[in-house]
Amino acid sequence: MFLNFKKSALIQKSYSLVALSFFVLFSLSVSPAIFAMMKSGATSSSSSSSLADEYKELHSEIRCENEKNPMDYCVLKPFQEEHEKAYCDLFNYPPTESVYMRYYTDGKPVDREKAKTTFAFRLNRMKQPKPEGLHYMIYDSNGKVAGQISIGAFPSKNPEVAYIVFKDFCRRGFATNSLKKVVELVKKYYPEVVSIKADSHPDN
Repeated sequence: MFLNFKKSALIQKSYSLVALSFFVLFSLSVSPAIFAMMKSGATSSSSSSSLADEYKELHSEIRCENEKNPMDYCVLKPFQEEHEKAYCDLFNYPPTESVYMRYYTDGKPVDREKAKTTFAFRLNRMKQPKPEGLHYMIYDSNGKVAGQISIGAFPSKNPEVAYIVFKDFCRRGFATNSLKKVVELVKKYYPEVVSIKADSHPDN
C-alpha cells in the first residue's frame, strides 16, 4: 500500500508538473496579446482624455461681456438634457405671442416634437470631445434663459450660424455678444473654417 501510494504521489506530481508547464506556456503566449490589448485600451483612453482636455473650453460655461452695460452680461451654456424644454419653447411660440418666428425658417412655429428631435441631434453633436457643432443656450446675468445660438456643422469650411432670443430679452445685446464669442471659438478651434454663413430676412 505504501509503495502504491508513493507511486500515485509521483504520478500526481508528474501531472502537476505537466499542468504547470502548460500554464507557463499558455501565459507566455497569451500575455503579450493581453498586454497589447491593455496598452491599446490605455492609449485609446489617454487619447480621448487628451482630446477632451484640449476642447474643454467648448464644453464649459462662457461669459459674454456687454461693453455698453457691464452688469447686463450673458452666459453661454453648452446644450444639456435639461435645456430641451426651453429650446422647444423658443421655436414653438405661436405667432400671436411672438414676432421673431416670423423671420425664422419658414416663418412659422416649429412643431414641438420636431423641435425635440432637432434638439437631440444638436445635443449629440455638442457632446463629442471635439464638438461637430457648437450649440449653446443663452442665459442672462440673473440665470434666466434668454435664447440659443448654434453654428455648424463641422468640419465644414462654411458653417452656418443661427440664433434666436426670447422677445423679452431682445435689444440687450445678447445675440450680438453671443455671436462675437462663438466666432472667436470657431477661429480658435476650427482653423479650417474660411467663412460663416448667416441668413437674415429682408424685413427683419
